[in-house]
Amino acid sequence: MLQLKRCHSELRQLLQKYNYKFPIEAYLVFINPNFTLFLPSQNPQIILPTQVKSFVKKLYSLPAKLSDWHHKLADLLISLHKTENPYVRLPKYEYDTLKKGMTCAACHSFNFSVSRTKLTCKNCGFEERVEMAVMRHVEELKILFPDIKITTNLIFNWCKVIRSKKRIRKILLKKFILKGHGKYSYFVDNALDGTNHQE
Repeated sequence: MLQLKRCHSELRQLLQKYNYKFPIEAYLVFINPNFTLFLPSQNPQIILPTQVKSFVKKLYSLPAKLSDWHHKLADLLISLHKTENPYVRLPKYEYDTLKKGMTCAACHSFNFSVSRTKLTCKNCGFEERVEMAVMRHVEELKILFPDIKITTNLIFNWCKVIRSKKRIRKILLKKFILKGHGKYSYFVDNALDGTNHQE
């Protein structure tokens, strides 16, 4: 509620700065269907998951006529929109300093047993197909290092628990396009390559 009040206040100040006199109604909306609020609040500004549908329906039913002011305000808000959060400061990291190994998709543990077709987390018991787990870790690596070239050796070292490079290569060949030859070969997404063949 404090955050809501702060946002409400900042938006009101922004509108005043640009000479807009629109009324502002502020609501705190919980959209997660699994969310539960104990000791329910009678505050009309709080919209619970079970109320979202009727709340949106009510908004659609309000009579509204858009004027030039509305369009100008929309253009202003779009021009002021910041896609990057200036307050986010990611720690510096390098490939060599990161812990290698596959993590559980459920509890993020590194403790796995590996069979022919699946990984089983020894911590929580979660099971995942080997192929899906490898691909999840390839995507993780691409997010952490967008410019890195995906190679069999790289994924083999990153995943750690898969003992066979041949197995890793087979999974990568199913999902990506192979570029180059021998030790200089690497994998790219189909969309990036624009072709449907393997070199």
